[in-house]
Amino acid sequence: MKKDHSKNKNIYLVCFLIAVFIYYFVWSILKPYNYGPDEYVRFPAYYYIFVHNTLPTGFSEEIRNELWGFSYAFYFTWLPGLLSVLCMKIVSVFSSASDILLYAARFPSVLAGVLSVFITFKISDTILEDEKTKWFITFFIASIPQFAFLSSYVNNDIFAVTGALIIVYSWVRCVKEKLNLLNSVLMSAGIITVALSYYNSYGWILFSGLFLLILYIAKKEERKNILKYTLLIAGIVILFTGFFVVRNTIVNSGDVFGLRSLAESSETYAIDTLKPGARDTLKNQGLPLYTLLKDKDYIFSTERSFFAAFAYTDVLAPGIVYKIYRYFTLFGFALFLVSLITGIFKKEKDKKIYLVLLPIVLAAASVVFLSLYYSWGTDYEPQGRYLYPALPALVVFLGTGYDLIFKIKKIPKAAGISISLVLTAVLFAVSLYCFVFVYIPSDFELADMSNLENFIQSFPR
Repeated sequence: MKKDHSKNKNIYLVCFLIAVFIYYFVWSILKPYNYGPDEYVRFPAYYYIFVHNTLPTGFSEEIRNELWGFSYAFYFTWLPGLLSVLCMKIVSVFSSASDILLYAARFPSVLAGVLSVFITFKISDTILEDEKTKWFITFFIASIPQFAFLSSYVNNDIFAVTGALIIVYSWVRCVKEKLNLLNSVLMSAGIITVALSYYNSYGWILFSGLFLLILYIAKKEERKNILKYTLLIAGIVILFTGFFVVRNTIVNSGDVFGLRSLAESSETYAIDTLKPGARDTLKNQGLPLYTLLKDKDYIFSTERSFFAAFAYTDVLAPGIVYKIYRYFTLFGFALFLVSLITGIFKKEKDKKIYLVLLPIVLAAASVVFLSLYYSWGTDYEPQGRYLYPALPALVVFLGTGYDLIFKIKKIPKAAGISISLVLTAVLFAVSLYCFVFVYIPSDFELADMSNLENFIQSFPR
């Protein structure tokens, strides 16, 4: 009976992922070049690789942005770009039309979004008891309009989400089972994805170390095994990231992350109002970081762009959309706190899951802090996408919270299924509404396929 149930669940999951793929893919081919934030800055660097078959440096004039005075080639976060180039190479065998190349460059983002949904389900399937909760949380994440949007254009944010989710999946597998070869490879894959995607998500790398330390302390009988696999993880990560780190250090004269070099380039080549020294940041005004936490416009703008704000966060959904996702999230988080407290005081026999909570909380907090710090000290940008690397924490917190309700035995099974279906239907309706009535009809003036065509034709070869 269990085998039949598992087989059916896998079939449902595959069908769901196919539907998600189609949904995100349609998002990715409906809008012209530069509809998503920074696509016009990232694509030139990828096109450089496509043409020259080598990585550019931040000093390459062909890809330096005329307004901001820098390119993202100063960073070593090349994984999304290399995947985009691979897809561009494949489709170029059949067509080199500019729009086809753009859709090919966006395709890895689509796959990263689908993979993130899959890992979300796997995390839920590992830590949650009730099947309805597992599917509901997976659908909740997949339905967020902003998540679909991040899966539709050239960006690094969605890859950071994927990497962070893989890391958390490896953590929860380790506490449920043990640190073995498969879980070591999973953790390595997650760390590599994060390392080569987005600096803002590096807390997941740092706190993977803390997680391994907690595991070492908690599982005394497995310490030798944990040390062995920790070294294996470190070796795999160094093997796949070492080249990019060393290359960046050499190219940028010791500036490993390229942050100083990028700032210097921007100060030299950016238009006057966008030079780092001329930006009217809160830091330059002498105001403390916590000023942002008292800024309601900043908080609500961040919230809106976390759930549904397209183009350069200029295209917004109706207010009811944000309220629905806000209350779903707050209610789930409140239930999580209840579950956490009651779980502690009930002295449950199986508390293994608590081993991952501290690293998850700290990693998510680091994402929030870095987003605040960037808006305070570099560029005031209340963009929810900067918080997306913290999404795995949302998966765990909301999943644990809603599981508290769905697994209540006093609720008839039929009633529980009905509640789950109603909630899922609401999310489906909201996501579809944003797609059909907000995203599709939107016309963002900076997005124009002719700009892409002009760039490709004028690009030096």
